[in-house]
Amino acid sequence: MPEGWTLPGILESAAKTRTGVCYVGEDGRETFEAYESLYARAGAIARQLADRGFTRSQRVGLIIPETEGFGEPVKPSAAVLASATQSAAE
Repeated sequence: MPEGWTLPGILESAAKTRTGVCYVGEDGRETFEAYESLYARAGAIARQLADRGFTRSQRVGLIIPETEGFGEPVKPSAAVLASATQSAAE
């Protein structure tokens, strides 16, 4: 990654495109999610973390065996990106 680039910045740029990621479920079914949607979901999770008292300087590890408490299904990639985009919530 070029110097000065951040994961949130890269995702924000990708969100302006028509590209995305493809998830493959345990049953082999594929689901497409646009980067725009992924960016929005990561931001929502980051805001929830901030609302619960987490700050930008803190490291956050998320283990999400179920989605209860986050309001909607959370794909692992959105959860991983949430800590990187947490600064958007502040």
